[in-house]
Amino acid sequence: MPVEITENIDMDSYRIQRTSKGNIKLMEGDGGLLPPSDIGTGRPVDEDLAPLSEILGYINEYYGTDFTDEDKVNHFASDMERRISTNESLVRAFDPVVNPSPEHRRDAFDPVFEDVLQGMIDSNFSLYEKIVDDKKFGELFKEFVFERVERTLQADRR
Repeated sequence: MPVEITENIDMDSYRIQRTSKGNIKLMEGDGGLLPPSDIGTGRPVDEDLAPLSEILGYINEYYGTDFTDEDKVNHFASDMERRISTNESLVRAFDPVVNPSPEHRRDAFDPVFEDVLQGMIDSNFSLYEKIVDDKKFGELFKEFVFERVERTLQADRR
């Protein structure tokens, strides 16, 4: 799979859940193909698009999922952690041998956090907006990601 596609697919947002059990019944016959219908013949189709909230509501109802705001925040934080933890200059700055000062690690983290946050503006705009506009929430979220990155980088050194 091309790298640019794998970077945009995040399987952390999915969960496996059995919705039914049974056999698939195949049609009887010679297996011939049906002639093309109007759909898929290259003719434009008038699309009546539903709002995203309606589509997500249908998916949640149909598949029995119930993604919450907590799921979205955790997914966003995990994605940020992954992106920040691969920043080579930050990895060096978090090395306690190179940089034993927690204050200096924080100083190195803050601009990387801001850059990554700006790069994720399209991932979840409402959460991005909350982080930027609500200073208290933004600081708590930044602290949460900082601690996750610090734990990840410490575990990688072992």
